[in-house]
Amino acid sequence: MGWKEDIAIDQDRLDWELMRQPLLMVEYTELLADAQDVRDRKKEKLDLTRSKIDYRIRSDPEGETGLMKPTEAAISNTILADNEYRKVNDEYMKAVHHVRVLEGARNAVDQRKSVLVKLADLWIAGYWAEPRIKKEAKEGLESKSTEGVRQGLERSGSRMMKRKNKEEGA
Repeated sequence: MGWKEDIAIDQDRLDWELMRQPLLMVEYTELLADAQDVRDRKKEKLDLTRSKIDYRIRSDPEGETGLMKPTEAAISNTILADNEYRKVNDEYMKAVHHVRVLEGARNAVDQRKSVLVKLADLWIAGYWAEPRIKKEAKEGLESKSTEGVRQGLERSGSRMMKRKNKEEGA
């Protein structure tokens, strides 16, 4: 399962989602730490590759690259153009990208916690509860007549009926 599925919340199972939250946070923190380790090792490999190529160029500038006057800029540009360096740099850039994606995923899992708390608050407040109708209005609705509904609403003290009566009297 991918991180986008992991951050989805089933609001009908808030208890399960709340219990699962810390496990998700640990999982994504570990994944991020592993990815950062890989990225750091790729960076070391990139630095070592750069160092080896630099040494090779400086040891024999004319034979290696044909540089007559090996300036710092010329050596640096030669290193950047080297196929081995470019391959290792590409691996490093992919590792950096993977770390960024996992940082976003971990942040999304962290944000998920706040959403779960808010959803639990809504549930406690009865946000998804069935609408409540006063007994008198319900009896009027059951009679299925307009007059029965009107009488039921009047008996229940409905604000809508009070306003309508006011408008009719005005």
